[in-house]
Amino acid sequence: MRKCGFSETQFSFNFTFEFLNKYPGTTNPFFPSTRTEGKHYGFDVCLGNYFIQFKKSHLYDIGDSPPEFYKAFNSVYFKIEINASRKQFKFLKRISKENNRFNKVLYSTPMFHTRKELKDYYSNQTVISNTACFSVNDFPDTLTGNHYMIYENAAGHGVLFSDPVRVPKSTIEINAEGNRQFSLSLTEMAEKLQGIILEVDNRFNLPNQLFDQDIIRRVWTYLLVSYNILWIPITYRK
Repeated sequence: MRKCGFSETQFSFNFTFEFLNKYPGTTNPFFPSTRTEGKHYGFDVCLGNYFIQFKKSHLYDIGDSPPEFYKAFNSVYFKIEINASRKQFKFLKRISKENNRFNKVLYSTPMFHTRKELKDYYSNQTVISNTACFSVNDFPDTLTGNHYMIYENAAGHGVLFSDPVRVPKSTIEINAEGNRQFSLSLTEMAEKLQGIILEVDNRFNLPNQLFDQDIIRRVWTYLLVSYNILWIPITYRK
């Protein structure tokens, strides 16, 4: 096994910054900020939505066990662990099944493992193209317990063990026109997410009479802190 040379946080920030650079003026991830900033008011209508769960992986070879993992591609491979019994996975599944407004729910994990590769890919704006993204919608609805997702660079899919199941890789795309019919205001989206959170997590609560920006910020922060889920609303300016 060759250990990953960077942290999950480093990867997630490089991925996010590249995402924002590639789609300037169309995204607002709502990093927590002070009430007076109110940056989200420059964006009025949601055209699509991404929920991204970042996963770091090490690189494995033929000598690593179990041997059936290597045989999945007959090449070196990456591996991430997914616990389908955790609230996090169930929550992601719940969002992905809500409707087409929330169908971009992804596990995103690097197809590289060295710090130099991360630096080079970020410099060339190719972190995203060297990331394997797996849609939660493509995982079996009956999935429970711990599982390993095996993947490699060349294949267009990963393999989910223990009972091998192919899961296709997804792509990051911004298609404003195609999503226009599913438009929601950011406050409406945050309120919908709040309702989903309350269904699965009784720790979450919001005080009464919050401003719109407070609802959005609290929902965004709760998803990131409690579930390690990065919510990236895709929007456009009027």
